[in-house]
Amino acid sequence: EEKLITKRTSTMDCVLTLAKHDALPFTQFRQGDTIQFAFNGGVKVGGNWVAGRCVNIAIFQAKISSYQVTDTNGVVTISMTLTAFGATDGLGEVYMNVI
Repeated sequence: EEKLITKRTSTMDCVLTLAKHDALPFTQFRQGDTIQFAFNGGVKVGGNWVAGRCVNIAIFQAKISSYQVTDTNGVVTISMTLTAFGATDGLGEVYMNVI
């Protein structure tokens, strides 16, 4: 059975807790900005990623749909929601790799 997908929505919520000097580049963002996002996570041993226990998530085009910065005694918390969008050629908006 064939299905035609005419609309899909991908959103991502994230909370960053950083020292004030580490947060400076992120405080330049504004709601409505278009950005790219990538996250690498997993297990490291001796500074190297362990094969089979790592993940990469990439969003090549996303609009910041909500954004809030809170500074508490030099610890900055950034909460944001990204809404991914892709090209009109039907390619995906969000990519995930497990390596």
